[in-house]
Amino acid sequence: MKKSSRTNYGNRGKAFEKFMENIFYRCSTEYPENFSFLRTPPEMRVVRSIGQGQFISVFSKKGPPDYILSYEGTTILADAKEVRTHRFPYSNLHWNQANHFERWEKSGNACAIIIRFTDSSYTNEDFIVPWSEIRGRWMEWNERRRMGESIERGGGSISKEEISKISFKFTSNNFMDSIKEMVESLGFEHED
Repeated sequence: MKKSSRTNYGNRGKAFEKFMENIFYRCSTEYPENFSFLRTPPEMRVVRSIGQGQFISVFSKKGPPDYILSYEGTTILADAKEVRTHRFPYSNLHWNQANHFERWEKSGNACAIIIRFTDSSYTNEDFIVPWSEIRGRWMEWNERRRMGESIERGGGSISKEEISKISFKFTSNNFMDSIKEMVESLGFEHED
């Protein structure tokens, strides 16, 4: 029997999302007055009713960002992304997610992409990247792509080195410190 050469992307990033949810849960348990989170459910499309209030449904292709975080009164819309390279492809952030980020920030809130870089030796480096720091680059890339313009080599992604300069690196043990630094860097005041 010939094995299919098609790649299943259905579970891509799920382990990293689980890792983040464990961090969020621990932070919300240890600091209930300072931190809480909500996992945003993926959008579903009802295929048909099977009666008695039950439905058959499938995931829609365009879901919202993964999480709503609250840190000392500041709400943060966040999406977790994992890449197995030293560059973060802008195509990993979909237009509908960027649109949610834009609307969320316009209402006076913060947004972030939580990125895990995993290298070939499976060493992980995790970063919280404020949307405001990557927005311009992403918007320029998206506009060029939308217009069918050619994108120069490297123009469709950002390196881990560049990410490290505009983000907040964290581990499972210092996530709260990194969120605090990000919120303060964005000019949000919080209660002491």
